[in-house]
Amino acid sequence: MKAIYVFLLISFAALCLSAADSVETVLNSSERDESNLFFSEYIEGSSNNKALEIYNASGLEIDLDNFRINQAVNGGGWQYQHYFPAGATLAADDVWVIITNQVESSLFDPADADEVLAYPSVVHFNGNDARSLEYSPDGGSTWTIVDVIGDPDEDPGSGWQVAGVSNATYDHTLIRKSSVTGGNTNWPSSAGTDETNSEWIVQNTNYFDNLGMHQGSGDDETPPVITSANATSSTSVEITFSEVLDDVTAENTNNYQISPALSITSAVLDGNDVTLTTSQQTENETYTLIVNNVEDLAGNEIEPNSQVEFAGYGGFQYDSIADIQDNTSSYEGQSVTIKGIVTIGVNVIQTGRTNVYIQDNSGRGINIYDSEPILTLVRGSEVEITGTVTQYYDTTEITDPQVTVLSVNNPEPTPYDLDLADVGDIDLEGTLMRVQGVIYEKYYAGGGMNLNIRDDSNNQMTIRVWDTTGIDTDPYPEGFNLQAIGVGNVYNNMLQLVPGYDDQLSEAQDVEEGVTYEPSTPTGGEDITVYFTDLTDFDNVLMYWKTTIAEDFNTVEMELSDTADNTWSGIIPGQKEGTTVIFYLEAYSGEEITYVPAGAPAEIMSFSIAITSLKAILNVPPKPFNPYAGETITIEFGSQGGVKVILRIYDAEGKLVFTPQNFILNSSDVVKYEWNGRDKNHQLLPLGLYILHLEVIEADTGNKKTKKAPVVIGAPLQ
Repeated sequence: MKAIYVFLLISFAALCLSAADSVETVLNSSERDESNLFFSEYIEGSSNNKALEIYNASGLEIDLDNFRINQAVNGGGWQYQHYFPAGATLAADDVWVIITNQVESSLFDPADADEVLAYPSVVHFNGNDARSLEYSPDGGSTWTIVDVIGDPDEDPGSGWQVAGVSNATYDHTLIRKSSVTGGNTNWPSSAGTDETNSEWIVQNTNYFDNLGMHQGSGDDETPPVITSANATSSTSVEITFSEVLDDVTAENTNNYQISPALSITSAVLDGNDVTLTTSQQTENETYTLIVNNVEDLAGNEIEPNSQVEFAGYGGFQYDSIADIQDNTSSYEGQSVTIKGIVTIGVNVIQTGRTNVYIQDNSGRGINIYDSEPILTLVRGSEVEITGTVTQYYDTTEITDPQVTVLSVNNPEPTPYDLDLADVGDIDLEGTLMRVQGVIYEKYYAGGGMNLNIRDDSNNQMTIRVWDTTGIDTDPYPEGFNLQAIGVGNVYNNMLQLVPGYDDQLSEAQDVEEGVTYEPSTPTGGEDITVYFTDLTDFDNVLMYWKTTIAEDFNTVEMELSDTADNTWSGIIPGQKEGTTVIFYLEAYSGEEITYVPAGAPAEIMSFSIAITSLKAILNVPPKPFNPYAGETITIEFGSQGGVKVILRIYDAEGKLVFTPQNFILNSSDVVKYEWNGRDKNHQLLPLGLYILHLEVIEADTGNKKTKKAPVVIGAPLQ
């Protein structure tokens, strides 16, 4: 019998409309206050990452046929006009988004835009090109400006000043404050002279997070929450909130309290980040920050006594291996101190001396060399190393190392998944990586075995297995489909992979012999055809498939697509990026059933949908779990490679209870985390609703993506 779960019910208020209220109304010219339609967002980013957003604050649907956008270039006056698609309407409290066809998909999905325009267009502007929104009450005979960005008769140089920010219309994003209810034809008044009197909030380059969802006056009832707090120096703490804040309440130091007691002398707001200046912190001390009275732009006040913990500033900052590898000429001959995990230990690829590799949380690795063996450098140890950066042919080394072991038996860093097509274009020297391909050539050379692999497009790479590793290469003959993990090493200007241990070589198959699927690297939304070939004359074959978070399998009756070689085929519908699909087959011959794989359904086959852009992928089964009975729940999260991922868990009141994951994701992947329903102090949490919050941050640009998902802790009725 299924258990019946009792858990916290969170009720959501429903907006009730009468029959009369539910009738759609399109404002005509006699009813419309044309200024209720206005620019709500302006993006002038790098290259052609540009966009405009228009908001309908009228409360009723608006016909766009009598509106257009005026364009000025370099102060030359209004010269061109953009008309909306014929018959276009804009619903109340909705936005109209126009982007260039060159906006990077990692910043904004073009499918979410209302217009995607090729050059030349109304959104192919520079920071000194004005735009205005115009309205015609008489079908186009006369036009009246209702909102404006910039001065059409002025060339300000790079851009206009907004909210006290120089050149704010160049390489910035402007977001209209939620307090603004209509357009403004007075640009100096709209731009303002500081953050207080400006109608706009100025964000950094390529800030697309708010595009497509303007907060109008009165439609935001969600209070801000604290998402993180980190000490950035021994006297400063940066707090990140879930949304842009009101500057008056955010910069009031009386709204913050830190325990154990730290005095707070200033609070500076930057969008949704507040930097506090504090008295001297104790290194690595655990502090609790308490926030009250802080409001967002709509006046919603943070939950009273909202709390978050942070560690006192650690003082010493380690050098980044990624920075050393990317700027070797600047570091060469300099002393550095790094901290990381040993990926290949001492006496593995060379005996009698130290020739090891470590990798830090930047996602990059580096060689450590000394003429004597340092026996404490073993696989899985977290170490602190001080030494001199040296370039030895194609290898960047840290020589004369002074080693401190911090901990042992740590998990190996996530290897970077390298496509063989990128071997000649990417620098992964010293970094742990994973490749796969078919061995087309195998031979012994100078102290080790070379396993040369290639993919279907004849992209090639050498797997160099040194004799000193003790790895047995006999199980890997020519024609073998190999998966290899190891560190990158450059030889004759070509990147090789050097494994150190037996468990780093394996068969590169996620499916059984006789089972294939196309495309071999499926992308988001693309149907996958599974093929099954067997000499047996089966009567019929069934395929059972589901995603990892789904409870029930779907059934597909496969078709005999090629009678000559007994090949059956069936289609699994396209899935979202980052989704893992599991499946198995049942093949029937009379009353006999053959399972593929043989241990199905306990054993299954699988494949994953490639992640091709910056996305926050968060999946959790839609069911409660009971940690009081020892149950756990599997949380899947991931993104593209090279990003920082932070998984946080909040209670229903928006208070942070646990940050279980915070690391660099080296390769495009979906990671599984088993949560046992406990907080950071390993205490079981009460029954109720909890919110998972995933944040992914692109290291080189600072671009962020977030995603939330609910999870319920419940207990069965006795």
